[in-house]
Amino acid sequence: MCLGATIVDTLGRPVMLIPEGQGRQILDEITVTVAGTAAGTAVDLARLGVEVDLIGAVGDDRLADFIEATLRSHGVDASRLARKAGRQTSATILPIRPNGDRPALHTPGATALLELADVDLGAVRAADALHLGGPDVLGPFGAGPAREVLAEARRHGVITTVDLLSPGDSLPWAEFAPLLTEVDYFLPNDHQLRNLTGITDLRDAARLVLRQGVQAVLVSCGPDGSLLVTDDSAQQIPAFAPRVVDTTGCGDACSAGFIVGVLRGWGLTDAAWLAMAAAGLAASGLGSDAGIRDLPSTAARIIATAPQEVADRVTADVSRADAHLVPLRRRLGLPSYADLPRAADGGRSAWGLFGDDDCVGTISLQTRERIAAAAALVRTGEVFSLNAPLTLPDPPLFLRRPLRHTLLPEPETPGFDEKLDGFYPQGSSQWDSLAHVGYGPEQFYNGATSADIRSGARNTIDSWARRGIAGRAALLDIDALLGGAGTGFDPGTSRAISVAELEAARRAAGISWQAGDILLLHTGFLSWYREQPRAVREKLAESEDFEAIGLERSEEMAAYLWDSRVSAVASDNPAVEVWPPRWDGGPFGFLHRILIGQLGIALGELWWLADLARSCRQDGRHAAFLTAAPLYLPGGVGSPANALAIK
Repeated sequence: MCLGATIVDTLGRPVMLIPEGQGRQILDEITVTVAGTAAGTAVDLARLGVEVDLIGAVGDDRLADFIEATLRSHGVDASRLARKAGRQTSATILPIRPNGDRPALHTPGATALLELADVDLGAVRAADALHLGGPDVLGPFGAGPAREVLAEARRHGVITTVDLLSPGDSLPWAEFAPLLTEVDYFLPNDHQLRNLTGITDLRDAARLVLRQGVQAVLVSCGPDGSLLVTDDSAQQIPAFAPRVVDTTGCGDACSAGFIVGVLRGWGLTDAAWLAMAAAGLAASGLGSDAGIRDLPSTAARIIATAPQEVADRVTADVSRADAHLVPLRRRLGLPSYADLPRAADGGRSAWGLFGDDDCVGTISLQTRERIAAAAALVRTGEVFSLNAPLTLPDPPLFLRRPLRHTLLPEPETPGFDEKLDGFYPQGSSQWDSLAHVGYGPEQFYNGATSADIRSGARNTIDSWARRGIAGRAALLDIDALLGGAGTGFDPGTSRAISVAELEAARRAAGISWQAGDILLLHTGFLSWYREQPRAVREKLAESEDFEAIGLERSEEMAAYLWDSRVSAVASDNPAVEVWPPRWDGGPFGFLHRILIGQLGIALGELWWLADLARSCRQDGRHAAFLTAAPLYLPGGVGSPANALAIK
């Protein structure tokens, strides 16, 4: 989804000078294109194989007709453009100099008339990424509503990017900085970044942006390429060196290339190389839509020029048969929760989405590319066990019996064997398999039946054990958000955590959801439990309906988790959701029924997250590489977590 500046450009080249009076200059080339930091980027994204929708304001004139027709010809959905009666469409005349420079004659037109009511928030929520082009020229919308739209997008797991249109010197930093708190990737050019921040050194200017919560800044630097700055590094990506015809639209092409790389799961360095390849192609022709044909031909420039390790990764991705035939939204994303079919007794269903015979659910989102990217999070080598002792809780919860561990001396040897009696695989830190809870009688995930579960044919824990679990863990520290001990916050009560509180914790962590993430929910329950006297713990064990903090039981929560594209949710409380449930309340009386039974989301409970949470508070890094090896128990319905987080 592209949102923002939508402009018609009329370009001519080469313009040596503007003739005086009624004079005339013969040009080699004149063209008319759809441009602007939203519309121009949308065209380039479409050429790179992405399904694109555009939202922006245009006039009620022939220029708007031209924009809509041209966008349709490129495969961009322009149905959401807002026509402003009696207003002219934004337009620019660009006399292109022989060296590619482009002075501009511009009429602002309708672009600055965009309103919040013009934005289809449902479409925004369903997007894989939202690119906000030119908030600096969107009038009142850019000052406030734009941030609301970005926040709504991020609440639903949508990647957010922003580029500017003006030189940046008319935009006060104090007014623009709040918008950056809802941005994943900021994509200015060098002049814009310096003017915006008032800082000459680009690295220092980018780090000021990063402190607002942005994950990375990609700065276009003209013939010097681009500068990619993250919390950990700053690296220069060289420009490709075509014969420069016109630099119009290079920034839009750069944005499009970077966005495509991110959507395809590439590392940021590789995405920046694609940005430079696209920008170089745009500079080789006249107009913002020049040069770029498709993803394979654009990637070929990287393969021929980039360091070998970059070229090899790009080659592996674009050589797949589906590289440019299958739209990215369908190949990399998921339908939004609202677009899933309705389930019979309430809620939505993901049955069949990962295949009619699927038995692993959202763990399917843990692709090799995403696991490899998550492994790159390892920096210090610190390892955190996320497993409580098998003997905790003590006494066991949910009316389970205590574990008995017996050592068996090996006669006439200096060794021991051992055995466990009364072992409940879900008694301590554990995974719920997709066989654990159904949506209703004979309605387990993806249409499995109780007979399938009993026979071990479908959904049992060995389906996960065979493939293993790995990916990026994102820790949301609810305990820190709600204040911890001494503030009246009590994890031992039925305290429901809202979607708004999850979002507040996500923003505090500087996390933007990525497909396949493993959400770690630190509520503080298990730490609280360990500090309780025996009498309190025994009281909790007397009934299945004890009280404990957890996620609110609501369709809004189910939609949030699904739209965040997490592969799993693991918490340090007994049930992930607030406890006790309303057993007679349908799928939203007991949230397991919808999360496991219909959506196929992996759940982990009673994980030991206190040590990892403490580390996250100290170093500010709330993402880590996580691995887990569920027990290979054929026909099992649960397993100890066997989980590690590595930073």
